Amino acid sequence: MTHDSSSSAEATRRFATLDAWLAWFETLHPKKIDFSLDRIRAVLSSLGIERPSYRVVTVGGTNGKGSCVAMLERIYHEAGYRVGAFTSPHLWRFNERIRLDGVDASDEALIELFEIIDAARGEITLSYFESSAVAALLYFARERVDVGVLEVGMGGRLDAVNVYDADAALVVSVDLDHQDYLGSDRETIAVEKAGIFRGGRPAVIADRDPPSSLVAVATERGALTKRVDRDFSVELAGECFVYRASGGPERRFPRPRFGGTVQLTNAAACIAVVDSIAALLPVDDAAISRALETVTLPGRLDARVVDSVEWLFDVAHNPAAAARY
Repeated sequence: MTHDSSSSAEATRRFATLDAWLAWFETLHPKKIDFSLDRIRAVLSSLGIERPSYRVVTVGGTNGKGSCVAMLERIYHEAGYRVGAFTSPHLWRFNERIRLDGVDASDEALIELFEIIDAARGEITLSYFESSAVAALLYFARERVDVGVLEVGMGGRLDAVNVYDADAALVVSVDLDHQDYLGSDRETIAVEKAGIFRGGRPAVIADRDPPSSLVAVATERGALTKRVDRDFSVELAGECFVYRASGGPERRFPRPRFGGTVQLTNAAACIAVVDSIAALLPVDDAAISRALETVTLPGRLDARVVDSVEWLFDVAHNPAAAARY
């Protein structure tokens, strides 16, 4: 299937539905996955958003990214900020990938964004994921968010969201996944994951046994590294958990209501991120507590009772994710 660079008006007449636009972008680029930031940088430049107008928190890693995005999104919302969140994949509808203050983007908003992107890209082709990432970044700029929480799709170093320098970056975990693209072992994969770290900016590591390469890249780049069990810790205490940063007092927060015990470490990592950029985006502990009491995320040990039988649904898609529960 071939495409021409039609005008925005013609594209609007052709693609009146979101599904049609998604089908277009799914076939537009010759490769489903194409690690390169050059094309996306060029399109962002055409759109006038080559640099973010808001604070950016980038979340990478193998497992736990979606949970951390949900928690960070809710924390900043409870603190009174206007928050954009970009995540993938979606469970039911594409709209779930792009949220503003916890609300999925509407079909109408996404169609308008795709029309603008298609007109701006010229002869440049974008993959499905790149198109969704550009739509999110454009949406957040147009809606004047205070902070954008961006989930890495795959890897990190050459992932579309890494086109922006994160004010704080979090690598939740490093395990074997997407080995055809990222490498055959944790040390190699970790180098790709560490690509979201920036010199002089916070880099939070929530993996309790991080590959040495992950730490090495953070050090080489001069990132301000915070590691679980070294710079911050978490301990279950009934329905709460105790968070302690190095040299700081004990702070108690409610246990997240979704997922398994791994969410305690995820929550602690999110608090470490929030603390690390508190000078840019102040957040009090009351806002964190309200967020952790109310945040939900479908598909993380989701319990359903059907005909008196309890079913557990989970989106774990690799052995490491399944083993965590």
